[in-house]
Parts: sequence; C-alpha cells; structure tokens
Amino acid sequence: MPQFFAPNVRYEKGKDLISGEAALKITSDKGGTTAMVTIIDGDTLRSVIDNLPVFVYRGFPDWSISVAGRAVRDLTGYAPAEFTSGKLTWREIVHPDDLAWLRERFRDAVKIQTPSLTTRYRIVRKDGEARWVEDRRLFSYAPDGRLLFVDGVLFDVTDLVEKEEALRVSEERFRKVAESAHDAIITVDPEGKVYFWNFGAEKIFGYPREEILGKDFTLLVPEGARDFHKKIITQLQEGGDSPVVGKVVDVEGLRKSGERFPIEISIAPWGEKGKTYLTAIIRDVSERKRLENALREERDALKKAKEELQEKHAQLQRLFSLVEKAKKEWERTMDCVEDLIFLLDQDGRIVRCNRAALSYLGRDYREILGKNLDALLKTHIPQTGTTYGDGKELFHEETGKWFVLRVYAYRDEKDDTVTGKVVTLHDTTDLKKAHQELEKAYEDLKRTQAQILQQDKMASIGQLAAGVAHEINNPMGFISSNLGTMKKYAEKVATFLEELTSLVEEKGNDELKGEVKSLARKMKVDLILEDLTDLVDESLEGAARVRKIVQDLKSFSRVDEAEQKHADINECLESTINIVWNEIKYKAKLIRDFGDLPQTKCYPQQLNQVFMNLLVNAAQAIEKEGEIRVKTWHEDGNIFVRISDTGCGIPPENLNRIFEPFFTTKEVGKGTGLGLSISYDIVKKHGGDIQVESQVGEGTTFTIRIPVVEGR
Repeated sequence: MPQFFAPNVRYEKGKDLISGEAALKITSDKGGTTAMVTIIDGDTLRSVIDNLPVFVYRGFPDWSISVAGRAVRDLTGYAPAEFTSGKLTWREIVHPDDLAWLRERFRDAVKIQTPSLTTRYRIVRKDGEARWVEDRRLFSYAPDGRLLFVDGVLFDVTDLVEKEEALRVSEERFRKVAESAHDAIITVDPEGKVYFWNFGAEKIFGYPREEILGKDFTLLVPEGARDFHKKIITQLQEGGDSPVVGKVVDVEGLRKSGERFPIEISIAPWGEKGKTYLTAIIRDVSERKRLENALREERDALKKAKEELQEKHAQLQRLFSLVEKAKKEWERTMDCVEDLIFLLDQDGRIVRCNRAALSYLGRDYREILGKNLDALLKTHIPQTGTTYGDGKELFHEETGKWFVLRVYAYRDEKDDTVTGKVVTLHDTTDLKKAHQELEKAYEDLKRTQAQILQQDKMASIGQLAAGVAHEINNPMGFISSNLGTMKKYAEKVATFLEELTSLVEEKGNDELKGEVKSLARKMKVDLILEDLTDLVDESLEGAARVRKIVQDLKSFSRVDEAEQKHADINECLESTINIVWNEIKYKAKLIRDFGDLPQTKCYPQQLNQVFMNLLVNAAQAIEKEGEIRVKTWHEDGNIFVRISDTGCGIPPENLNRIFEPFFTTKEVGKGTGLGLSISYDIVKKHGGDIQVESQVGEGTTFTIRIPVVEGR
C-alpha cells in the first residue's frame, strides 16, 4: 500500500505534524475503497528524516527553516540546529551571485501558485567553499492564496556540473578539430546519407556542404566500387566484422568533376541513441599520423567523458531528470591564472582577488577585502616605473621583480555602466631580464662587428701599404743613390772648371781669356755651379722624406700586432700627423704643444689609429681656415693627449651617442660611425678613458688619459 506524509494536516492538539511531534500516515487497500489514518510519532519521523541520504527541509516565506535533517551538515557544514533555531536562514548561504535571480524565480512561482519548483543554484558552505545544489520543493498555499511553507529536498550536484562542462568543452574541441582539419572528415548516417561534411572534404571532393549533406555517400565512390562500399557499410551498421575497421585502406575517390583519384581512408562506426553512424577520415600520407593521433585522443576523451557522465546519470536518475548547463565559478577560473587579478569597486576598494594575488601579498582574503588597492600596492610594489604599452611597468627593488599593471573598466551587464575596475599585475621579470641580456648581447655584437670591420679595413691598408712601400722603396733606393753620386760628380765638375779657369788665366792669351769669360757668362756657369749642389741636396732631402712617409705608413697599418712594446706617445703623434697631414694642411693650422713624456708599454699602432681618427675628425669639422691644437703632458702616473679644433662642434643631443657603433652624423658614404667607437675600445683596452667637450659653433676637445705602464 502507498504511504505518504500530508504536510498541511494538523492533528487535534493543533501542532504542525511535520515540525511538531507527529505525522499522518494514510494507507489504502488495492481497490482504494478503504483508508486508515495513522499518526506517526515525532521521534519516528525525525529518525526517518535524519537517516535520509539527502537534505530534507521545511522552509517559510522569510527563508527560515523549521525542519532540517542531519544531511544538512554534510551539504552546508552547518548543524541542523543553526537553521531550526532561527539563528541562520537559507538566504544567508545562497551564493551572492545567485540570490537575486533565485528570489525572482521563487516570487514568480508563488505569484502563479506553482505547486512545485526545481532550481539549480550555488550555496556557500560554512568553510567558504561554493557547491552546486538542485532544490526540488513543493509549495503549500492557504485558501486565500498565501504561501504557507515549502517542503523540499536538496541534492549536491557539483560533480555533475563539472562533468557536463568537461563534456561540452570536449565536444567543442572535437568540432573545432574536425572543421579546421585540412583532410576530409565525413560522417554517414544509418541510411547511408552524408550526415557531416567538413571544409577539408569540400576542398578534396569539390562538393559544397549544402549540396552534399543528405545525399548518398556513393557519389564519392567510382561507379565500379559502389557495391563493394555499400556491402562494407551494411556489415558495419549491422554490427558485423569488416577488414576496413581500424585500418587505413588505399581506395579511389570520385570528385564532383568526375575525376578519379587515389585516397587513404579509415572508417570508424559509432552509436548514438541506438543508431549506428560511420565516420570516415580521408587524408594524404603526410598528414595521416597527426590527424589519426588527434582524432584518437579526441574520441577517447569524448568516450571517457560520456561514460563518466552516463555513470553519474545512472546514480542520480532517481533524484532528477533534467540537467541545466552552468558556468564554472569565477574564483576557481581566476585561481588558475598566474597574474595578480583584483576586482575593485568605484572607490578602489578590493571586492575580489585571485589566489595569486593573495599569495604574493601574503594576506588572507578577509584581511584585504574592502581595503584600498593603491595603498596595498605602495606597500608591496612601490609604483615606480615607466609606461608599458597600454599599462604601467613597475619595479620592486627588494625582490628585483618587474610587473606590468593594467586597468580595465568593469561594466554592469544590464546598462553597461562602469561600476568598478579590474586591475591585473603581470610578472615580466624573466622577460625583462631576457630583454636586457639581448640588448647587451646586441651591443657586444655591434661592437665586435665594428672591430672586425675596422681590422679588415686596416689589414687591407696594411697589405696596400706593404705593396706601396715595396714598389716605392726600390726606385727611391736608386734615386737616392744616383743623387748621391750626382752630388759627387757635380763637385768634381765644379773643381775641374775652377782649375780650367785658373789655367786659362795663367797661360792663355787675352783673346782666349775673353772667349772663355764670354762663354761662361753666356752659359751662366757660375749660377749653375752655385744652384747644382742645393738642387741635389733638396732632392736627397725629398727622397728621405718619402722613405719616412712610407715607413710611417707601414708602421701605422700594423694595428693587429699581438704584443705590447714601449713607445713614445709624442713619436706616435708625429708619425700619425705625418700620415694625415694632407687632410690638415689645406684647412687648419696645426699647433704642437708636446710635453716631456715617459715611455709606456702599449700597442702603439692601435693608439696611432685613435690619434688618426681624432685628427681626421677635427680636420673634417673645420670648413675653412681653422686651428687644430695637439697637447701632451704627464701627470700622476698618466699620459694625457688633448686634441682640440675650432670646428662646427657637436650638438648636445649627440654627445652621449658619439661612441656608439655605427652612429654618425656625416653624409652617407662619408662616414661609417665606427671610428670613435673603435677609438673608445682601444683606449679602454689600455686602461684609460676618453672625454669630450664641445660647443656648437666653437669647436670640440677630446682628452685621452693613458696610464703609464712600466716593466719589460
């Protein structure tokens, strides 16, 4: 016989049967002609309610609860007495995000006097954990339509909601994989009609989706093979074995154009609602492995999720029949993000934050709730930094961490008004360090490249200088030798003419004397003898100077010498001036002010390169007549070289960049931007430094300091 509780029946003392001490038990015979009313005592009823595996309750319009079984503790974490005593109402544990719409649903149901209502919403347990519940309730109304109370039962459906979401994500992933695949994926229904047709199939066979869906699959098979394919599909749909299942088979397909072409096809049957479907994957060999693996993983994941869902459905089949979709709670989603995320109200107070934010701040959620975020950030991340894209870059000195702070408007979903803001802090420390290391490596690379280019250039100059020196020294050798011999011959000729003149004066007659004197005057012998020696001496001096220039050029070009040696810096300057004199002499007056300098161990040819760069730059900075002054002195164990010019000067914005590789203000083709960069490196290599002072329109001064290095 059926047994049931009548919740609105009152026994003779007027006490509520459910919440009081007794309940009404009605039994009837099979014909329903007789009935017996039995009063169940309150202890028995309480025992029944407490032993139910689900939470049974009686609630009232003010959300208070008069009856709550022991299962309420497992579901909510609160003791039954906390509800039945009136200390706690059900409204207080409903999730804040669900309370408004739940109240609206409840109000609408009462308004039309709905006899029952099933809803799915979240509650917040005593320990703060949010759980999904399904609430099935029966409404009891007074004759005048007022709601008296609600009897209901609640089920914890959190695991089911998560499984449903996992299934939805898996199905969506499968659909995206299928649509994005370059190969054809085709599903045939039990009638042999095309049920699914992806973009890859459209590309391979030439049929648009809207044209092929619902058509017989044999359109894709050459006429001679259609019976064979039909037979295989019939076997598969009837549950029989087939040699093509689980294998890749080489067959021919038929395009819309009528063209036959070779394909590789794998077929898999699957069931849904008692029907058998066949899915075929048609692919080229190069993509086969990737697509097989992707399809197998998706199919396994889908099958596993489906099996888990079916198992859960079987367990909860007695309790509910309809499952609603829901989103995962916001906090759990945000906790998966490594960035620090804060939700603020319009006054900048923290409303919510994710786990990463709590971990970094080292605070409990309750400690920071309602606190001003700016104040917290100033304590934990001093806001010093620069603008970074659409955010702000911050640096925390104590931890050495870099962050990028961004702010987004938080809008109301109803009227789109701004009700707060979302603040994110992204840790960019690793990216920042990598960027800095990359910049340093790039600068080192540019500097190394500049040195290699300059070394190659100087090596070429060295080869040219060696060749020129060889070609010049050979003719200059016999020119100098011949000039020396010519000088001796000229002296002998002069002596001969003097002796001959004396003999004529002593022994010749007057007529001979007169003719000799007349001939001497006519030939200007005295002037020739007087100039001949000077001409030869000047030619010898010029030949010596040519040899000196060639020697300086050879010495200057050997910048790749590996060993240091002691050198006189003044001599290095003189050698360099001799080399670049042609650049200077037409534009400027050169003033030397050389002090007494000790010799120092150095790479003289490399220092010559520094001096050449500075002297050439000084000459090029002077448009017309100017002055270049070179001064040297020794002070406190250092040798100083100062090269000044009265040229155009360097603009202030360029002073900090003149030593950068490839930076130049000269016209294209007139400068590489390597001279000062290489000069800077050479001076640093010697343990010294180079300073620059400049005034636009007045000139520039470079001062080089090189430590004196003694020893062998």
